[in-house]
Amino acid sequence: MRIKKKSILVIVFSSVLISFVLIATLIGFYLYLNWKADVNKTSYYNSIRELNAALYKKYIEISDITFELDKEWDFYNKPIIEGHISNSSNKKISYLKLRLTLSDKAGRVLYMDEFHPLKARTYFGVIVKLPVSYLAPGDSISFKHFLKNCPEIIVSYLELKNGFAKTKETKTIDVRYKVVEVTTQ
Repeated sequence: MRIKKKSILVIVFSSVLISFVLIATLIGFYLYLNWKADVNKTSYYNSIRELNAALYKKYIEISDITFELDKEWDFYNKPIIEGHISNSSNKKISYLKLRLTLSDKAGRVLYMDEFHPLKARTYFGVIVKLPVSYLAPGDSISFKHFLKNCPEIIVSYLELKNGFAKTKETKTIDVRYKVVEVTTQ
């Protein structure tokens, strides 16, 4: 039985095409597995961070929170939040991340920011706080955080709150904070 030239071309072309599709599928599957492993690894690390923050938040005491317009030269008339952080655990806290949420009476979030109170801050070329690399057991520090890109509604609320004349305040802003990430040594 003789195979025609035309049939040989079809067989070779089909075999090359099938091989190409098989190789492309194997490469795609390999890339998918690597991507999935990276996603799972990131998800795992995020879960560990959340779990660690949940475990250590009872040892981190945040107090004396004030939310106002700054009266000092570094952030004059800009919204800031100040507070005090204490470590009541028996481990040194080397990294701390807080999430600040400002919301209105209806519960709508007006502003959200995450910051690291243990790091040095520089704004406009001025070091605002000396660097503290850790929070020792039983130790405490004060922090001051400038609210960047704060909405005008919050600034106007703070201006009314700090005004000389007492007005009936119909607006209230709820200040909430959450320990997002903690690293101990």
